[in-house]
Amino acid sequence: MSEAEFCDGLEVDFLARRPDAGEELIQVCADLSSPETRARELRALTAAANDHPRATPRLLVLDRDAFSRAGPPGIEVVPACEWLLAPAGGG
Repeated sequence: MSEAEFCDGLEVDFLARRPDAGEELIQVCADLSSPETRARELRALTAAANDHPRATPRLLVLDRDAFSRAGPPGIEVVPACEWLLAPAGGG
């Protein structure tokens, strides 16, 4: 599913369902330096996680600097290059 919309009007980028790896909610953000952007992206991912409790919520970020600034508990924050190179379901 692409651009999954949830009841409060927020969107998450992808809900991926894989038979061998379960579900992932994926939010992608190139620049988390703005507090407003960070809050919006995390709010959307948190709302999606409430609707899909079995899915692993992941925020993909551009670089390690963004990685160190992000992420409340329960949300995996992963540099996009690492996620792309990881085995399916490995985060």
